[in-house]
Amino acid sequence: MGKTIKIAIYTGVVPSSTFIERLIHGLAKKGLQIYLFGVQRRKPTLYNNVFHFTITKKRVSRLLQFIKYSLLLSFSCYKDKKKLDVIISAQNKNARQLKIKYYPVLYHRPDIFHLQWAKSIEDWLWVQNFGIKLVLSLRGTHVTISPIGDKQWNRIYSEHFPRVDGFHAVSDSMIPIAQKFGVNPEKIKVVKSGLDIEKLTFTRKPETGKELSIV
Repeated sequence: MGKTIKIAIYTGVVPSSTFIERLIHGLAKKGLQIYLFGVQRRKPTLYNNVFHFTITKKRVSRLLQFIKYSLLLSFSCYKDKKKLDVIISAQNKNARQLKIKYYPVLYHRPDIFHLQWAKSIEDWLWVQNFGIKLVLSLRGTHVTISPIGDKQWNRIYSEHFPRVDGFHAVSDSMIPIAQKFGVNPEKIKVVKSGLDIEKLTFTRKPETGKELSIV
């Protein structure tokens, strides 16, 4: 029997959007192991093969997470921890907060890391330094609108998108947009966010005889 693929899904908050929850459920049903990271805002739906490594907004939860994974990494893979610490120190951000966010991912070391938000690309490119494949979703205003309103995203996307291992796009129209940032179209897989209409029930609304007025 081959190795079970471990896929990390980072959305920032758990549970996440309907799109992500359906993604989690679908992948778990195929027998893949799904690792969820982020801030747990309410009790999530539990599925087989889905593992939660989340924190709450409480300071004690963050502190315990930091201590737990600092110790685990120090004992199990100290060199990799030091390597990640160097990457963190090069960022002009709160190092403690980054460690709270990054350490669990390094310790559990998934095979694939899926990122929902394009604007977070700079925060997660480091996973590739540890043999983790990075997949990014192209699904909304982060890609279609933000680079028009703020030119810094043009620079960031053009610099980092070509380094991403694979992309998920919600429509074919995302492909030429991604190509503007130097993405090889062969790296993009279109998976539309559709619904199984056959599983939905419809009822006809009775006619009232009244005309519809649109103001």
